[in-house]
Amino acid sequence: VHLGFTSIFQNRPLVAGDTVRALFSVEKVEQTGKNKEYRVAHTTHWLLNQNNEVVVQLQKKTMFDAQQLELKSSCDKKDTLVHLHSDKSHFRQWLLQKPSTTFLPLESQRSLVPGQLIVHDLVKVVGHSEARMLCTLLYIVNPHHHNIVRYQPTDILVPGPIVMSAGMSNSALDIGEVIYEEMPLCVHPNKTNFGDQIGTLTYVMSCHPLAEGNEIEEVVIKQ
Repeated sequence: VHLGFTSIFQNRPLVAGDTVRALFSVEKVEQTGKNKEYRVAHTTHWLLNQNNEVVVQLQKKTMFDAQQLELKSSCDKKDTLVHLHSDKSHFRQWLLQKPSTTFLPLESQRSLVPGQLIVHDLVKVVGHSEARMLCTLLYIVNPHHHNIVRYQPTDILVPGPIVMSAGMSNSALDIGEVIYEEMPLCVHPNKTNFGDQIGTLTYVMSCHPLAEGNEIEEVVIKQ
């Protein structure tokens, strides 16, 4: 079961014709549950392009049944993966070097104010057939997401990344054009079942300009 993400950021852009592959490293595995019947795996993931350059980097927490988990910490391979770790986004730095006139027109951009709370009108509902289709397409094999024979409807869960994407999509029209974004933390405190309405609230924590004339600003929000 997906528990959440941390430190998600895009290191480089993807362009048409790029080929990508995924790598991950198991940082540690912890026991959890009243009878230690579950394991929580802490993993780091990278998406690489054809030049072995990191495109996206993130850390993830996933819970498994103890009997189903065969992951071990990747200590023997850390030396080969250490060069992939990065604390800064090359993509963000590249964008900041570009003239603001090269970006999309911002005349219709909504003004955001620190302390502002936005209740977004849009909602998302993920149906059973949609989730099963995405599980097949994305090779999501956890039976909690698609096995209606083994589990009751209340135990069939919408995958966490889909919930995260739905929540962010709800806010897109109100937030406006986003040139670049990072996500330091994403957690799933409650489960989401098929047919549940996924709504979004956005709280604006801070805003500050990154270019002369306030043409580009960095906004920190919580959703």
